[in-house]
Amino acid sequence: MKKLLVFDMDGTLYTSEKKISDKTLEIILKAQKDGMRVACATGRPSDIMQPVFEQLQLEKYHGFCVGNNGQELYDVYTKEFIQGAKMPLEVAQVCCKVAAEEDREMYGRINGKAVFRTSLHTSKYNPNRPAVLYDYDKEQFMEMGEFDKLGYFVPHERNDADALEKRLFSLLEGKAEILKTNDECVELCALGVDKCNGIDMLCRKLNLEVDDVLVFGDGLNDVKMMRKYPSCAMGNAYNEVKSIANYVVASNDEDGIVEGILKYAY
Repeated sequence: MKKLLVFDMDGTLYTSEKKISDKTLEIILKAQKDGMRVACATGRPSDIMQPVFEQLQLEKYHGFCVGNNGQELYDVYTKEFIQGAKMPLEVAQVCCKVAAEEDREMYGRINGKAVFRTSLHTSKYNPNRPAVLYDYDKEQFMEMGEFDKLGYFVPHERNDADALEKRLFSLLEGKAEILKTNDECVELCALGVDKCNGIDMLCRKLNLEVDDVLVFGDGLNDVKMMRKYPSCAMGNAYNEVKSIANYVVASNDEDGIVEGILKYAY
């Protein structure tokens, strides 16, 4: 029996309606009752994950969150919070310059706060969340300090996430981890920060071996963790993800996690 189950969020734990299905929730709760530990591995910061923690009962079952694409490790039971490396301000300055030149929507996390380069995020995603315009050469932006994470939303109609990723590599290679997480998002973290390293840290904490773990994912930011650990790719995953996974299960809308746990975790 596996000792640790790790779930990506969007496209994996969540259905296309951004919900955890009843069957998926039931099997995850059963796995925890049977002694398996559970961790969410997500690009989201852990401090906005509380509704998911409560739904999965992670505090009761001593679960974890690998947040910000591996930059954070949060123990839901003890509330211990470990934060990894941050990106230097010069990386954020380059990213903001690119956003200005290409009229892109940029977001960042800094000391637990979210900042946005354009007001589009407010109307598109959360009308109650303030959005602030930061230009790369303005004093207000220059004083912000080191960032936990940076990223760009890429509207479907632009369809140019690959081009954006390529340009960022040309400007920042060796200074940050740069990854197209999906066709509508390109994110940056400090060098050495990714979900796989976050899971490595958790395994050291729990004294687990690689084969004690089973990870589930669908996106390009899941590739490293799925290459190292026994893994299930969702049926809706990118082909690159499916090609490196140990197993391919049904899609996130067809309870693929249920299939994966029943077949490969016990």
